[in-house]
Amino acid sequence: MTGRETLRTVSEQELHMKVGAYDELRHPHGYVYPKERHHWYWFAGIGASAVVVGAVFWGYALYERGAAPVCASSLVDRSVAPGGSLMAEIRQVSCLGGAPDLRLVVHEAGDSAETPAVSAFEAGTEVQLRWLSDGELAVAKQGGRVWFFKTHWKKVRVHLAQ
Repeated sequence: MTGRETLRTVSEQELHMKVGAYDELRHPHGYVYPKERHHWYWFAGIGASAVVVGAVFWGYALYERGAAPVCASSLVDRSVAPGGSLMAEIRQVSCLGGAPDLRLVVHEAGDSAETPAVSAFEAGTEVQLRWLSDGELAVAKQGGRVWFFKTHWKKVRVHLAQ
């Protein structure tokens, strides 16, 4: 700023116009021309984002259940509860071409085995199932790692026996 310029007070409206902010008096909603009011690319971007988020959640749901087309699954062992209403299965699951792991799935006898796993073990782990009652399942493992282990599935208590 040079010494010759005089300072003057600038109104808020003038300041908004200078910095490019909208002028609510002349241009409601920030648009100079009426045809600018509906920016289709905003809606397209929001729609595309919603589709991507939905696809990620859908893919994770399939991954968690070990379901096709995300995962390939094969039955290793099956054990039926003494009452016959529940079933525990050990499945070898490989998702997205990764290394396979063993997953323990407990489900109703008539349902499919595509329910979330109760526990997961490293491939090569020897896992044995034993029902103590209709509400209690003992899991014995030899070798390998336990990736995760849930102690309950609905009304069934699951515990790791040594």
